[in-house]
Amino acid sequence: MVFVETRLSDLTALDENTGKIVWTAPASSEWGPSVANGVVYASNFSGEWDAYNATDGAQLWSVISNSGCFGPCTNTIPVVSRGMLYLATGSELQAYRVTP
Repeated sequence: MVFVETRLSDLTALDENTGKIVWTAPASSEWGPSVANGVVYASNFSGEWDAYNATDGAQLWSVISNSGCFGPCTNTIPVVSRGMLYLATGSELQAYRVTP
């Protein structure tokens, strides 16, 4: 699958062979999502960060940044490494443990 997130629309999962929409979720940002271990991580302008099942788009969890970062300062690509999700929000770096 191919995952696209735009400022004016939702997070969209596309079939890489046909280009057809497989699922959408309410996330909009100027930066794209990250995908790791079957999970799609995406942000939106309200300061919310969400995790979705890559196959069916089911929301796995959601967290709202407590840094006071909303709007353009949430425009960052979530980074997943060694079981941790890193989010740069404003002047803070937040880390969350994720499990496959």
